Amino acid sequence: MISTTSKRSCLPLKILLVALMIPLATSGVLLLISSEASAANYSYIIEGYVRYSDGNPAAGAQVTVTMKYSGGGSHSHITTTTSGGYYLITFHKEDWNPGDYYDIVATKGSDYADDLNNLADSSGYAYIDLQFTNPIAEFGSIVGFFVAGTIVAGVVMVTLRRKA
Repeated sequence: MISTTSKRSCLPLKILLVALMIPLATSGVLLLISSEASAANYSYIIEGYVRYSDGNPAAGAQVTVTMKYSGGGSHSHITTTTSGGYYLITFHKEDWNPGDYYDIVATKGSDYADDLNNLADSSGYAYIDLQFTNPIAEFGSIVGFFVAGTIVAGVVMVTLRRKA
């Protein structure tokens, strides 16, 4: 009889707890508590947009943020931009050390953009836009080397022909 009585006395308490949880769950209070707990783990954010040189968003670009630790080593996060070119990367608090530096690199096909040697500060937030530029042959690249070599050779040939 004692166990039957204790089961009956617990039943109203269980009904009361369920009745209290339903309004809390539907009001988003439980979700809010969960979000705050999650935000404590991911408290450092880098976000921005990746665009082409004409201003259009670079949808589907890969964005890599690499945290370079002053004591050596690094840690990278990779994401893909949305259809609007937006990216968001979150760092765990143990992966973000104020005073360290980080690099951001965006790529899509042959397009490339970067923002290097950014200082990680104590605010834990950075908004950085990246823009792909039109590829221009440079003397430091293989294509640039051949283009520059062809131009120089052409100028030399024209100059030699005129002198002869």
